[in-house]
Amino acid sequence: MGAVARPCTRAGPLLQTRSDVYRDALARLERFAKHDTVHVLLVGETGTGKSIFAQHLHGSSPRAGRVFHRVALSAIADTLAPSELFGHLQGAFTDARSKRAGHFVSAHGGTLFLDEIGKASLVVQHNLLDAVERQEIAPVGADRSVRIDVRFVAATNVCLHTLADEGKFLPDLLARLDGFVVRIPPLRERRDDIPLLVSHLVAMHAPEFGYQKPPAIDSHLMEALTSADWPGNVRELDVTIRRLLVEGEGALIITLGHCTDSLAYLRQSKCGIAIAELVVAEVQEKGNIAAVARKFGVSRTTVYRYIDCAAAVGTTIAAEIAS
Repeated sequence: MGAVARPCTRAGPLLQTRSDVYRDALARLERFAKHDTVHVLLVGETGTGKSIFAQHLHGSSPRAGRVFHRVALSAIADTLAPSELFGHLQGAFTDARSKRAGHFVSAHGGTLFLDEIGKASLVVQHNLLDAVERQEIAPVGADRSVRIDVRFVAATNVCLHTLADEGKFLPDLLARLDGFVVRIPPLRERRDDIPLLVSHLVAMHAPEFGYQKPPAIDSHLMEALTSADWPGNVRELDVTIRRLLVEGEGALIITLGHCTDSLAYLRQSKCGIAIAELVVAEVQEKGNIAAVARKFGVSRTTVYRYIDCAAAVGTTIAAEIAS
């Protein structure tokens, strides 16, 4: 692993990294970005930041000063696909009261981000294939096609090859997207980046929840955050940080004791259990909850949460105190 974080060219804080595997993915993306006639497929689990990668590719390309247009393909109904994608003329059908540009025309000259392409219906896929192959479209109601200048960037969290084998994805469309693929690593493969992401997210969200300045993250909590699996990846981490800020209620330091309800698993991590046992041992020795709370810099409620945590995993001392 690299020792120093580096922000990539034109990248925001969420793309800073200490991870070799993430750095390699970004380098691959930037290499493809330079050639704005090639279409790129972004593959990654839910929440890995595919839209951020797509925007970074656009910003690193010769099209950077032009439009970046996103379309969620899973939301397009089959009956509306031609109109949604290619637009329509006024009067082209019953409800066509005015002219509509469509997603392809809206992205002309720039980048069209085809999000959730693995969830697109076969009808939508056929429409896409025709436009990608010919680089021209025919708005509904038009008597001739128009040329388009669009760079396609598609994203998926499912294996398109598997979908193609199952007859759910067009092999010809896959062939046109499969030449330039960037795999975005999940958060569990780049744990060294979690403290960077936590610091950024805390700073970004703290004002939203009434903090005068971003609170510090206790080292035990940071260790628990770093060791968690994060099946929802950066998106899940973002929600977790927001929850912690709410539970912190303006505290100067956010600790494992603020991990309530659905975040209790962080308290019950290896690190969380260790600090909980320290707290309950101190309670046994001093017999004074308030004094222990002052020593650890937490509230009395947080001390009780640590006791509950230790009791939940079978610590005898904590069970006796809790009873």
